[in-house]
Amino acid sequence: MEAELALSVGSGVPHKARCTSCKTEFKAETTVIKNHSRSIKHIRSVSTINDCTQPKISSAFENSCSNVQERTKSFEIWLATFLAEHNVAFNSIDDLVAGLKLHLNDSVVQSMKLGRTKATAIINNVVGKVHKVEIEEDLRNGKFSLLIDESTDRGTIKSVCICVRYNVGHSVKTKLLSLVDIFDKNDFDSANEGATAQRLYDCVMKVIKDANINEKNLIGFASDGCNTMMGVNNSFSRIMILKCICHSLHICASKACEELPRMCEDLARDVYAYFKNSSKRQCQFIEFQIFCDAKVHRILRPSQTRWLSLLSVVNRIVEQWDALKLFFNSQWHEHKTLASEHISIALNNPLIKLYYLFLQWVLPKIVQLNELFQSEKVIITDLYTNMKRMYVDLLRIGVMQYMSNANLSKEATSDFFERCRRFLICLCGEIKRRFDFNDKILSNISIFNPKYGQSANSVSLFSLLKETVRLTDDMDIQVIDDEYRMFNRDKNDLPDYIKSICEVDTYWIEVGKLQNFDQSFRYKNLSTYVLRLLVLPHSNAACERVFSKVNLVKTDIRNKLKTNTISNILLASQKVKDMGGCHRFKPDDLISYMTKDNLYNNNNSEEMIDVAPFFE
Repeated sequence: MEAELALSVGSGVPHKARCTSCKTEFKAETTVIKNHSRSIKHIRSVSTINDCTQPKISSAFENSCSNVQERTKSFEIWLATFLAEHNVAFNSIDDLVAGLKLHLNDSVVQSMKLGRTKATAIINNVVGKVHKVEIEEDLRNGKFSLLIDESTDRGTIKSVCICVRYNVGHSVKTKLLSLVDIFDKNDFDSANEGATAQRLYDCVMKVIKDANINEKNLIGFASDGCNTMMGVNNSFSRIMILKCICHSLHICASKACEELPRMCEDLARDVYAYFKNSSKRQCQFIEFQIFCDAKVHRILRPSQTRWLSLLSVVNRIVEQWDALKLFFNSQWHEHKTLASEHISIALNNPLIKLYYLFLQWVLPKIVQLNELFQSEKVIITDLYTNMKRMYVDLLRIGVMQYMSNANLSKEATSDFFERCRRFLICLCGEIKRRFDFNDKILSNISIFNPKYGQSANSVSLFSLLKETVRLTDDMDIQVIDDEYRMFNRDKNDLPDYIKSICEVDTYWIEVGKLQNFDQSFRYKNLSTYVLRLLVLPHSNAACERVFSKVNLVKTDIRNKLKTNTISNILLASQKVKDMGGCHRFKPDDLISYMTKDNLYNNNNSEEMIDVAPFFE
C-alpha cells in the first residue's frame, strides 16, 4: 500500500508514472509499479518519510465516514428535539425524513435512519435524560428548593410536577426536574391509598433518593397550600415552607367576592354564554358597538377557578356596558327569552354597574401583585414589602364614590357601602390569615435587595442566621456576620458596575467575586449565604406553567403519551430554551450517547404509547 501511495500519474505525460518518494519515472503499467514497490531503493525511500506528512488513503476515508456519522447523529438529535420543542407528533418524523431524502442529495440526509421509535428514544434516553442528569448533578453540589403541584391530565393520569429552584451560573433559576405518576399501575395499593400527603411525599422523595441527592441540600418547599400538600404527614423539617402566594391571592379574591351580590358573577357568565355559540348574535352585537362608539371587542369568558382573571372580564363588560344594555333590551323585546330578560334587568340596574366599577377599581391591586409573584425572576426580597404595602393600602382606603348619577334609594346606597366594606374586610382578613406578616425571614430578607439598600438598623445578621440554620450547616455564621458588617461599612465604595445592577441574584454574584489584596474573596461567605436565601421559593407558578405545557403536549390526538415521555419532552424543550432556542441548539455534546445500548435500554415503543383512556 505504501508503494502505491508513493506513486502519482504524471500530468501531461501519457502512460507515465512517477514515484514521489524515489523521484523516478517509469511506465504506468501494473507489473512495473508492483516491481518498483518491492525494490530496495523504494523501500528505503519510503521508510524515511514521516507518517504524519503522508497519510494513508484508507485513513482519509475513515475520517470522512466518521465525520458523516457524527453529523448524521447530530442532525437526528436536532430533528427529534425540534419535534419536542414545537409539540409535533413523533409519527410525523417518518414522512419528514423520507421527504428530506427525496429532495436533498446530501450524505448526512441520505444516511439518516430516523423514525418514530428512534426519535422517541432520543428524547427519552439522550436529550431529556442527559439534561435531567445535569440538573441532578447541580442539586448534589448545592442548596435548592422544591416546588410541588399535582394535576390530572386529559388522559385521566394523575401526576405530580417536581420543580427545583437553585443557582445556575450567574442567576437563580427554576427548572423542571421530573413529572411523575402518582399511582403506579403495577402497585394496586397506591391507587387504594389515594393521592394522600404521604403518597405525594413518597413520590417526591423517591425522585430525590434515586438521583442520590442529599436531603440536607433541600432548604425550601412551596406548594399551592392545600391540606394534601401542607399536611402534617411530611418530614420536610427545618426547611422554609411557603404556601404559593399566587394561589393564596386567588383564594382571597374568591372569598371576598362572595360578599357581593351573586347577580354580579351571574351577569358575566350569562353574557358570555349568550354569545359563545351564536355567530349571528355576535355579528348583530357589532352593530350596537358601532352605534355606541364602543370598541369592537369580543366578550370574554369568566374562569371557573381563577378569580383574578375576573378583572379582564369586568373591564370588558364595563367597556361595553352601553352597547350591551341596548342590545339585550332589543333582544328581550324582540324574542322574549328568559336569558335575555335576566341579562337586560341586570344591565339596567345601576347598583350592579356600581359593583362592577368597584371591582374594576379594587381587583387591579391584587392582580398586579399576583402577576409580580408569577415572575421567574428573584422577587422573594420584594415579597414582604409588597404584601405589607397592599395590605396597609386596603386597610386605609374607603369605598369609592360613584353615587352621584345613580339615583339610588337610601337602602340601596347603604347596602352597597355595606357590601363593599365587607368585601374589603374579608379580603384583608384572608390575606392576614394566609400570609405571616411576623415571618422573620421574609421581613428581614429585603435588606439584601440593592433597590432598598442596607437598613441602618441591620447591624448584624445573627437574628436572621438563627432562623436559617439549614442554609448555614456547612458555614461559619460568625464569618458571615463579619463579612456583612464589613460590606455594610464599605457598600458605598463598591464598583460602579455593581451599583448599577438591579437583579438581586446577579448583584450578589458579582459582590462575591470581589477580591482582597491577597486575591482572597472578600465577601465569599456572605454572597453564598444570600444566594442560598434567594433560592427560597415565593410561589409554585412554575409548576402551573409546566401543567399548561403538558396540555399542549398531550392533546386529544396524542392522548396515549406516557408521563415519562411527556416529562422528557418538557426537559428537552427546557434544554433548548436554556441554549437560546432551536436555531442555536447544538447537540454536539450529546453525540456520544447515540449508541444502540443507550437508546434502546428499555422498550421505548411501550414507553411512548399507553393504553387508551376510558373516556376520550
